[in-house]
Amino acid sequence: MLLDRFTQITAMFFISVFFISCGQNDEPKPVDYSSPEVLKETAFNVLNIQPAFTAKGDFVKDTLVQIVAGIEVENTNEWGIKFSLLMQQNDVFDKIFETPLLDGSFKECQVNKIKFPSTDYELVYYSSKSFFMGSGGGEVFSYVIDFVKKEIYKAHLISDDRGGAKLYISENITDAGIKNFFVGNNKRDYPGLTLISKDIDLNN
Repeated sequence: MLLDRFTQITAMFFISVFFISCGQNDEPKPVDYSSPEVLKETAFNVLNIQPAFTAKGDFVKDTLVQIVAGIEVENTNEWGIKFSLLMQQNDVFDKIFETPLLDGSFKECQVNKIKFPSTDYELVYYSSKSFFMGSGGGEVFSYVIDFVKKEIYKAHLISDDRGGAKLYISENITDAGIKNFFVGNNKRDYPGLTLISKDIDLNN
């Protein structure tokens, strides 16, 4: 009888350990949003398209996980780039904001997070760099995207052999830091550039 009792207790102990172990294995592993692969997979699941750029950051002054994703649009009707802000709510990511289609390409570009003294959150900076430039000139598209104000600040550099370099800065730029950032960046490559008040479309 004593042996049977001991056997029952031992069996119950191992069964309890088994169920505890199984319960622990069922717990979801924490997601590492510092991983570029995880960010791209998360953005793909929301946007249903492979992103060309992803970054986790503090874009809207919130404790929720925030991801900015950039995609390239190339079809017969339109081409360009878009940026989307994705936020985690109840373990599910939703698209909170999306820019309109912007001139540019993610090929040979520069894109990264940026912060200015006037903001306590992060913005996204994009430059097409030399992708649209040729031996006779061309253009450079630059943007700073503010997801709090839902503003897109644009700088458009046009360069040719005859007229030199001209820089258009969008009228919604009221922050001197952002304006000086655009001007300073472009003057490094084109010291003699002049500012213009109206944008130029080279396709027209």
